[in-house]
Amino acid sequence: MFDADEAGVAASLRGFERSVPGDLDLRVAVLPIGRDPAELVDAGETETVNKAIEESVPLLQFRIERELDRFDLSEPEARGRAVRATSELVARHPDPVTRHEYAVFVARRTGIEMNVVAGAVEQAARAGEPPPARPRRSARISGAEKAEREWLRLLLANHPGVREAGIGPEVFGRAEHAEAFEMLAPVVAALDPGEPPDLGSLLGTDESDMGRMLTELAFEERPLADPTELAKRLKVGALDDRIQHLRNQIAVIDADQEPETYSDLFRELIALEQERRTLRGNE
Repeated sequence: MFDADEAGVAASLRGFERSVPGDLDLRVAVLPIGRDPAELVDAGETETVNKAIEESVPLLQFRIERELDRFDLSEPEARGRAVRATSELVARHPDPVTRHEYAVFVARRTGIEMNVVAGAVEQAARAGEPPPARPRRSARISGAEKAEREWLRLLLANHPGVREAGIGPEVFGRAEHAEAFEMLAPVVAALDPGEPPDLGSLLGTDESDMGRMLTELAFEERPLADPTELAKRLKVGALDDRIQHLRNQIAVIDADQEPETYSDLFRELIALEQERRTLRGNE
């Protein structure tokens, strides 16, 4: 059960991505915006909770409906994109009968003929079949990405120094690392320092690149980095990226034509460079 705000919905969608809908009856019960089950029960509003459960929908249906909401189904091209997007979701279900039923559901919502939707689902299912196994080659990663992974190692070990470092997802340049941080950070914050999170419970059978990366990092046998120095390096690296991005923006702006925009960006650039000097001055 999640509240109906964007964070709650995003959490349910992450749950879908990490699960394989099959024999389990996975359902979503949406609560009023800003309310979670504990708050409602504490306030004596158990009927609201019961009503949400009664009106819950299968997780895959919820995911499909959210995907369809992204498209203007009054336009032919948007309907085509909607069918392609939802077909990829339906194709993940292992049961062919259930896939057929969801194909009917998508056909009714979009107004596309059933045989067209069913064909798109089967095509997506074939495309999702794993290719023949090939030897994996280790991809090179940059020094900045190595630093990001090292911070994830500190989180996996629940090093006491991570709590005071003020590190957030914005310092991670690689999306996979930022996603891993956002998953680990709240779990680690709820534990006693030094108590490592239960990675098995977090990942389950997650075979994604992120899941494999975290598993590999958790079993690396080498000393952990100093969190104070590593946090400084991550923050300086993130500032370097933002400063370069601002410089690129300023370079293409005509100061005479857009004086206010130019001034705002220039002031932001000066502030970021000052922040970077301060960080480096503490080295």
